[in-house]
Amino acid sequence: MNKGSFILNFEENDSDNLLRLEIDENKLWKIFPNIYKVFKKKKLDSKFIKEKKEDTSSELELAQELINEIQGNKINEIDKIYLEKPSIVIKLEGQKKQVITNVSIINFHGATSDGHFVSKVNDFYLLVHISTAASQASSLGIWDIRINNWCFTHSDEGFYPISFKYHDNDDTFSITSSCYYYNKGQIEEEYVITKDKKLKFIKYLND
Repeated sequence: MNKGSFILNFEENDSDNLLRLEIDENKLWKIFPNIYKVFKKKKLDSKFIKEKKEDTSSELELAQELINEIQGNKINEIDKIYLEKPSIVIKLEGQKKQVITNVSIINFHGATSDGHFVSKVNDFYLLVHISTAASQASSLGIWDIRINNWCFTHSDEGFYPISFKYHDNDDTFSITSSCYYYNKGQIEEEYVITKDKKLKFIKYLND
């Protein structure tokens, strides 16, 4: 617990690249040894070296291309091959700090993002919203400095929060989600994140 501490401010290590994806070759070797052998061989190929110099390819793209061919149980391991880096540094009272890593975000969101935003809610909550596909799918995480961890995470298709409101009197959040469906158009829904940090659907707002 961080009793007495509170959030002063926060910094993103790369405001345009929250996930900061980079292949951890040690993890790749442990999880996908056969792919790792191919990966190491292709890295030395003159065609790849040329493409890397021209900035038309990278180790990340090469590994992802190889892994995308995976089928079966191993597909669930794909998001575990990335190098752990700090994504958000939270500065606390008393010159303390907490670090949210890219891996902790990838663990509930995945490795695809087309945008995000981070917002300080109050003295101890930081809200992180990551878009997977605009107006279609996203993830929401709430970091609580009192436990130095996520107190809430949710990721889903058809979940795209566009507004948030924190209620200090009962420690809950009101959320409006708005998603576009091809056959239905824009659908808005109201949710509440309860005091025990569970997501609860309230109602459709289009009715």
